Amino acid sequence: MQYKSCYGIILLCGILIIRSTVCAQITDAISSASLSGITVFTISIGELSPEVQGNGLKAEQLRTDVESKLQSAGINIIPEPGWIDTAGAAELYLEVNTLKYGTTQYSYCVHFSVIQKVSLPRNATRGTLGSTWSASAMGVVGQNRVAGAIREQVGEQLARLISRYLAANPPPQR
Repeated sequence: MQYKSCYGIILLCGILIIRSTVCAQITDAISSASLSGITVFTISIGELSPEVQGNGLKAEQLRTDVESKLQSAGINIIPEPGWIDTAGAAELYLEVNTLKYGTTQYSYCVHFSVIQKVSLPRNATRGTLGSTWSASAMGVVGQNRVAGAIREQVGEQLARLISRYLAANPPPQR
């Protein structure tokens, strides 16, 4: 059983490393500065595994958690359709990957990405989408606590984003 948990964590680390190759090359200062000028976010939640949904984690609850924390911080939210054509808009994408091993354990990875329209200096007239900020966290938890542990980790990573966002976009002086 102990070996199975190690394999699950190794697999999640491999997935995270592959997904984060480009993001790892961006320093924290540069990626945090990329949040400057964002005026509104749309929230996207990746598909959750049926097993973790069966243990109480729902995409709509994650969306509600994220929206509530952003709104409490004074950060505006826009519906998904049309964000790409809205000046100052970005997509906040939340992906939760889980791997059940044995009968009672989960390995999980929570990954946030801020996706914005970007252009490359070599061809500034041609835009594309790019992940300009990201944060990830991994853990292992029993199936009875999987939903709560993931929601807690989502809250911690979101607090990190909000802190960086507010530093890059300070409220106007009164």
